Amino acid sequence: MEGMLRMKIYYKWDNSGLKLNLFGAYYGFVAISLGLVWYLALKSILILTLLMKKVFRLDVDTSKGWGVRVNAIWGWLVLRLTGCWPVITGKGRVRKILKGRGKGEGGVMYVANHCSWLDIPTVAMAIGIRKNYKIIAKSSLLKVPILSSAIRTGSNITVDRSSRRSQLTTYKKGVAWLKEGVSLCTFPEGTRSRTGEMGEFKRGAFKMALTTGSPIVPISISYTNVLNPPDFVFPVLPGRLIPVRAHVHDPVETEGRNEKDVVEEVRRIINTGLSEEQKSKDWRDLL
Repeated sequence: MEGMLRMKIYYKWDNSGLKLNLFGAYYGFVAISLGLVWYLALKSILILTLLMKKVFRLDVDTSKGWGVRVNAIWGWLVLRLTGCWPVITGKGRVRKILKGRGKGEGGVMYVANHCSWLDIPTVAMAIGIRKNYKIIAKSSLLKVPILSSAIRTGSNITVDRSSRRSQLTTYKKGVAWLKEGVSLCTFPEGTRSRTGEMGEFKRGAFKMALTTGSPIVPISISYTNVLNPPDFVFPVLPGRLIPVRAHVHDPVETEGRNEKDVVEEVRRIINTGLSEEQKSKDWRDLL
């Protein structure tokens, strides 16, 4: 199926190793134009927060997630205006999970496979644009214009996987957020798959969930790697022609469980919701 979908890509333009077609040019125009508004909105939040703290001496609760919601609104608009909206199933589980957690019970950990940068807005739509959560992202993304402001304004967590100190700091921040009742979202493969096939999971996010007893919500994402192949700077065709899918699974409880067993169960569950081309080679061993 993936090979047939790739035949729909017609016009290619090579620029510093990355390609662009006509649809990609339109997508880029929409994303960048809205990105300027997005940037101004993020800066406005920072300025207002600073004024409230310094001038009015108000104790501003940064965990409320206004920056997160602004980021999600940008993603919502881009996906809608470009026809790249994913087919989302199981979304009602998110509302049910959060509603069922009493005050003081902590947040949940959303875990998804990763094969395209489009996974980020796709997961945001699956969780819901009004929900507050923090993404665990690579520290290298802080070098990307606008995106760096989005990460900081949303109080998201960054990690440098080459630094043990950074990993420890990330772990402590993640545990603190979960204990405060703020959910986290992570792509445990650490980087996106170049082939679309799901890889091995790093265990940092699972350690956070196990430490706090937070449930893990697996999310399976299919075909974002076809919509936006790794050698193209922007998507190559509207998502409705594929379509991209995101499936939210039932939560995996972590209370009193073994880390290895939890990791294997989450990988098995995510595999069941993926396209055949994206299932990991060892997924049958997890059944």
